[in-house]
Amino acid sequence: MGNFIFQKYADLMVARDPSPVLGSPSDFDLSYEDVEFESVDWAKLSGWLINPGQSKVIIQTHFGVQCSRSGWTPKGRWFAPLWDEESKFLPHCKHLAQEGYTILAYDMRNHGKSG
Repeated sequence: MGNFIFQKYADLMVARDPSPVLGSPSDFDLSYEDVEFESVDWAKLSGWLINPGQSKVIIQTHFGVQCSRSGWTPKGRWFAPLWDEESKFLPHCKHLAQEGYTILAYDMRNHGKSG
């Protein structure tokens, strides 16, 4: 039984689980482009290039388990959610854009819209 529990927690890190893209930069009046690029082993990664053309750039990946480029939601989880509330990253992107940054926000492998 103990190994089963450890395996389920390990799966949370790498296995596909619903990690929807919650909203869009346009919801925050941000200019952006949809982007796709390949990892070194050809997995297609998807993201946004927000506030393009600035001289300062930040690459924002999501932090935490089963997030997408826009945040995390407990809805639709197959296993016990780790948090009760949504965590949204787009307000942070808005702040960074207002400070003159271009932001590359992307979904890690098997998260959001990435393969």
